[in-house]
Amino acid sequence: MVVVMVVNIIVAVIVVVVVVVVVVVVEVVVVVVVVVVVVVVVVVVVVVEEEEEEEDKTTRITRRTKRRRTRRKRQLKKLLKTSPDYFTQFA
Repeated sequence: MVVVMVVNIIVAVIVVVVVVVVVVVVEVVVVVVVVVVVVVVVVVVVVVEEEEEEEDKTTRITRRTKRRRTRRKRQLKKLLKTSPDYFTQFA
């Protein structure tokens, strides 16, 4: 009878230790997965923001270049209207 009780106690201790180890391992895995997901989301957000910023910069530069071209064309047309002789003297 005593031997059966000792064996039952040993088995119970082993089961408790195994359950505790499994719970700790599962918690660690969950924490690692959550950290990885958060890091991936942050990296994706930063990359997307940088790409949008780069696109905005390119769009601004393109707009600025177009504005300058139209401004130059207008100035040239105005200059041609006011003094056509200015251009013929170089020809």
